[in-house]
Amino acid sequence: MQLAHQAGLKNIWVSNGYFSPQAFKLIRPYLDAINIDLKFFKEDLYQQICQAKLKPILENLIRIQKSKIWLEVTTLIIPGYTNTKNQLKKIANFIAKKLGENTPCHLSRFYPCYKMKNLPPTSLKLMQKAAEIYQKTGLKYVYAGNLEESSKQNTFCPFCQSPLIIRNQYKIKKLYQNNQCSQCGEKIKIIID
Repeated sequence: MQLAHQAGLKNIWVSNGYFSPQAFKLIRPYLDAINIDLKFFKEDLYQQICQAKLKPILENLIRIQKSKIWLEVTTLIIPGYTNTKNQLKKIANFIAKKLGENTPCHLSRFYPCYKMKNLPPTSLKLMQKAAEIYQKTGLKYVYAGNLEESSKQNTFCPFCQSPLIIRNQYKIKKLYQNNQCSQCGEKIKIIID
């Protein structure tokens, strides 16, 4: 990571969020962005499915948000697990209140594989419901992923709903300038390359 920074490269992690405060202290000066999976908001589900604990992940999410490292959160929507006992509401509320409404949130569609082949893929209806739950908490950047429909990956202005970024697989078209919506002029929290 040090060598990457010296060469002008950015360090971006995709993480389960399970690392010690000591490890974070070592990586903090060199980490530019991170996407952390927040699978559930229930301790026993984390232990049962992930063999991990929820509390350190929540603490690390808050730690990263306070450090001003670019943070995005992903939740895999697993039928019968993520959508029960208000899991989605609890996750969305935590993100909105503790990490901020501008935190990009990715809702990922589950497909049966590995040790969870006995479950169906996440329905499109559940994906839509999850996105609505997140948006109702005030989260401004919610993306539904692993879908055939690419429009759910687009970024819209949270103020006037005009498109800011259009994504078509790996092709990206930017419709904003100078970190502002080109339609309403609102300042947008977004990484400028």
